[in-house]
Amino acid sequence: CACAGLPRSPVPCREVVALGARALTPHQPPDRSSYHMAGTGASKGVGVGSRFLRRTGSLIRLGCGNTWICTANLLLFLLLAASLANVVVIKQVGEVPSRFYGVLTRAVETPAARAAQRVDFLREIRWSVLWIVLAMTLKSGAHLAAELVAVHWRGNVTEYAHRVYVSTGILHRVCCRAASVDNPDQRLARDIENATQTLAQIIEKLAATPVNAVYYSVLTYGLLGWRGLVAVLVFVAALLGVQRLLAVPLSRAVADVEGANGDLRRLHVRIRERALDIDLIGGAPFERARADRKLSAAIASQRRAALWSLGVTAWASAGDYLGAILAYLVLGTSIVQGDTWGAASASELAAIISRGAFIVIMNVNAFTTMADAGELVAELAGYVGRVFGLFDECRKAASEADADAAHRSRLEPPTRMQEDSAVVVDRDARSCQPPLVFAQELTVYNGRSLELAPVLSRISLAVASGSRVAITGASGCGKTTLLRTLRGAAADGAVSGTALVKPALRVSFSTQTAYLPEG
Repeated sequence: CACAGLPRSPVPCREVVALGARALTPHQPPDRSSYHMAGTGASKGVGVGSRFLRRTGSLIRLGCGNTWICTANLLLFLLLAASLANVVVIKQVGEVPSRFYGVLTRAVETPAARAAQRVDFLREIRWSVLWIVLAMTLKSGAHLAAELVAVHWRGNVTEYAHRVYVSTGILHRVCCRAASVDNPDQRLARDIENATQTLAQIIEKLAATPVNAVYYSVLTYGLLGWRGLVAVLVFVAALLGVQRLLAVPLSRAVADVEGANGDLRRLHVRIRERALDIDLIGGAPFERARADRKLSAAIASQRRAALWSLGVTAWASAGDYLGAILAYLVLGTSIVQGDTWGAASASELAAIISRGAFIVIMNVNAFTTMADAGELVAELAGYVGRVFGLFDECRKAASEADADAAHRSRLEPPTRMQEDSAVVVDRDARSCQPPLVFAQELTVYNGRSLELAPVLSRISLAVASGSRVAITGASGCGKTTLLRTLRGAAADGAVSGTALVKPALRVSFSTQTAYLPEG
């Protein structure tokens, strides 16, 4: 029942509007060029490229609340400071073996020299314990800061998502677009959390990588010359190139996994909410078969993601081991050629090999850390693509709602109700003010298919102040669609014609399933 401008005293409906076969009359669909057709696929727009970098920057800005002075930025500063301090500490820890070699292999010929060796040995033990404890403290502090950053980012990004998604005129438009934005609730609750956590892990892992790469490259050049440095850089370039190729399909596989899992969870929620209806009509076998199909799709997508993840992880592990072999290969070549440390004694050579191996391994590790983070980057690309896919659809829906509102504001209902209107309610009020609700040549198509006959075809309607109107008709003839269209909340299909509601008119709308906000 549609009511407009009702008086407080109950009065009978003055006119009944019947929707029958006339509402289903075929009508020429509107121009396809004016109708937006969205894309499909859970992994649409997912990849590791320039758009991913822009979206990641936007995610950080949203997480920080678009301000420089905030808790998240303070925690990021602490994370970077701890990571940079750990570079110095790790270098000291790595040189502990070479210092022990220098003390323990030193020639001792007198009791005084032996006593001095004992003192130096105890000193090295104290310093090594101190450096190790400091390294553990800095690493733990950096990890805690990363976790707290992820928590703050998640809160700020989710609040922004609530503002752009849970908004009048946008919510129903986005929810109707299941083909391009599957499971908006999962993107809000799970994908934002995963994106912020993964991004914080990447920052924690790569915070000191540029400093490490430059610092140990300089040390490698000073120790082995340009040949050693070039060997390291060529190895790293090959490693990162292959890693980049493996990361792209993994990011898409992660997005597909999230979409399939969201479909399965949504079906489980539907079964729980409609449990009584399912039992009453005996629909359990059908729901079980549907759930099994959704489960099979989720398992298949997860299996594909696991295979791509195996490739990324295996290649990163191979890089770590091959980097260690490369370190000793470069050092061994310099020693065998005898052009670097030919005059060094055995004890000095042992200390040099220990220190040199540490420097080269750390140099390779500074670059292979990027490869190790490749799997995290691929996962982040999947999560970021899904989150910003929702944001893009919300912005698109907001633009459509604004355009619709602007179009309505330019239209005016007639000052008088015409005799030739298809449906004129309260004919005695033709000389009064313009109608509260007005529709002319209104045609509504079902969903996105423009080939089918419209649900409503060329409906004209005018409702005056004080009228009571009942809309009747067979099930499925378009009663609810007409009311939703007049309310400005039609399904995501094509609409032509004019539908106006008087500005500033307070409208109450009761759906078939009653809804009241909590509280």
